[in-house]
Amino acid sequence: MSPLLVPIKLTSDIYSYRQWRTFSLSYFHHHHISGIINGTELRPGRVQSALTNWYGREKQAQEWLKATLSESLQQIVMPTGVDSSRQVWLNLEEHFTNLAHARTYQLKSDIHNVKKDPDMRMTAYLETIKQLAGDLAAAGAPVDDLDLLNIHILAGLPEEYNPIRERMKVSAVSSWDELDDLLVKEEIHLDDTINHDQGGQEEDNAIGIDLGTTYSRVAVWQKDHVEVIMNDHGNRKTSSFVAFTETDETILVGDAAFNQVQRNTTNSIFDTKRLIGRRFSDTSIQSDVKHWPFKVVEGTADRPMIVVTHNGQEKQFTAEEISAMVLEKMRKIAETYLGSTVKNAVITVPAYFNDSQRQATKEAGLSAGLNVMRIMNEPSAAAIAYGLSEKSSWNSTRNVMIFDLGGGNLDVPLLTMTSSGDFKVLATAGDTHLGGEDFENRMVKYCVEEFKREKTLDVSEDFRALRRLKNQCKMAKESLSFESEFDIEIDCLRSGIDFIITFTR
Repeated sequence: MSPLLVPIKLTSDIYSYRQWRTFSLSYFHHHHISGIINGTELRPGRVQSALTNWYGREKQAQEWLKATLSESLQQIVMPTGVDSSRQVWLNLEEHFTNLAHARTYQLKSDIHNVKKDPDMRMTAYLETIKQLAGDLAAAGAPVDDLDLLNIHILAGLPEEYNPIRERMKVSAVSSWDELDDLLVKEEIHLDDTINHDQGGQEEDNAIGIDLGTTYSRVAVWQKDHVEVIMNDHGNRKTSSFVAFTETDETILVGDAAFNQVQRNTTNSIFDTKRLIGRRFSDTSIQSDVKHWPFKVVEGTADRPMIVVTHNGQEKQFTAEEISAMVLEKMRKIAETYLGSTVKNAVITVPAYFNDSQRQATKEAGLSAGLNVMRIMNEPSAAAIAYGLSEKSSWNSTRNVMIFDLGGGNLDVPLLTMTSSGDFKVLATAGDTHLGGEDFENRMVKYCVEEFKREKTLDVSEDFRALRRLKNQCKMAKESLSFESEFDIEIDCLRSGIDFIITFTR
């Protein structure tokens, strides 16, 4: 066993993994098996055979892996049933490839979404973007300095900086130092000439919650603008996932639940927005059940019940109870940010929601400790936000079409709006099963069919394989917003056979 590798104790950190992998491959090269381990040779059984020959037997290879990997990482890449060193290595590759793709996408989004709020000093604003740009470069993504300086930074500046914005459009700056000097000077000028009113009466905080199919968000009105609040993972959107552990009383909600879905598939609950307020016998429910890895059964009064194994017992939950857990998570995110208790909330729902679905959503909010002031249509909320931000730019009535494509549905209302921000819905259309989740399901279905056609193997009933495909299809969908094509590569999808496919925009 190598004394060099054992003390590292690798965790789910991309940069530590690169160091660990470099050391590992260096050691493997010394033992003349690096060509097999590093991917030049990836035939089923070859890596396993090499490791076995290296150590003499598989048990020692497993001991080395357990010694060099942290306990949390072992739970991810060495779950029950995996007894092959080769499979553990491939699991590591997949895990950190997924993390790298997710990290790159998140960083690009974060850079684009950074906004300078009134209380943030210019130096802090620039440092935030600079740090994100550095992290993006460190993650292996190309960083275009001019693009960052002249598009993303400009987009994040408030209206007071319009003179600088116009100037930079004509003559772009060429360095961080030049930009820093230009904007800090403008900030000092604004401080001297603009009366920044910090007074006013404190009001009871009311929050707005976008309870989504795949993601949820929480926002608050502060200092004349809407602030979408970041969660404890630094994200402004939180996964609408709830996960139950089989062996203890732990219940995970949000990003923490999503991050463990690969190893706890049947107890990780999502898509409850498609269940809430509906009957089990509904045609749409019967169709959706076929795609979910968790179990849904008929309860009393034709009510759909979600079945999980929790703390050693089989338990059933309603969609309202699961949604209440997500809403409670969003409330706590808001309370942490505001530093005070939050009771009042407005919750948005799709325009097509019927009275039963709206009432069920309201009950979920009450169970989450919220005083639900209003259940508002998502397109109406978008119209209000548009009116608040754009009404000063026109003087007459205009027609506005809102295209609301979410994780689980599409709403397309046509409204007439006045310069005062009043609006009236003229017509509405949409699809209850046309959203990001449906795009991913269609991509997964295509991959399953291609794998069956090419390899004559069917993974349509293998929930672990389907989840691996779903994760890759999700990354492909998101990456195609930036890239023209995306390669999906999954090692040992079924019976030791790899799956490779390319999606184009």
